[in-house]
Amino acid sequence: CSSDLISFFGNFGTTNFGNEATLDAMLSRLRLLFPGCEFCCICTGPENVVATHGIAAVPHTIRSARIWDRQLPLSKRLRMATLGLSEELREYARAWRTLGGSDLLIVPGTGLLTDAFGLSGWGPYGLLKWALVARLRRCDVMFVSVGAGPLRSASGRRVVRWALSLAAYRSYRDV
Repeated sequence: CSSDLISFFGNFGTTNFGNEATLDAMLSRLRLLFPGCEFCCICTGPENVVATHGIAAVPHTIRSARIWDRQLPLSKRLRMATLGLSEELREYARAWRTLGGSDLLIVPGTGLLTDAFGLSGWGPYGLLKWALVARLRRCDVMFVSVGAGPLRSASGRRVVRWALSLAAYRSYRDV
């Protein structure tokens, strides 16, 4: 095995059968090809991934503050932005630690290339953050048979384009 640790990023450990099948297929194939590798999954439901697949798993975010909640009055938004910014810096540090020792970050399948649910959370920004930290860690990034769209906002398209530009390999299941 040329890689000691391979990390996955996606909406796994949930009740989405398609996403779970994608992770299972990727893991099964890589275990056959590289029996000595260890795997880590950065995902939504890490407890379920550990129980189902027997690999290490961590949540994609532990941030609790919403930085851009437009429903709040401006005075509270400024306080939340300050709190959110400090939490986001901790998220980058956590991503740095999580990807330590990982030679490859794979985004297998799923429909993460969309801004249909906003830019943060499972939107394009979270994907960009993990891809950026992976590249800073000198870890290759691969998007394998990922779903694309819809991308309705210009900022969503820019963030997705930036995340994809960090990849050593890209393949898509959608046009």
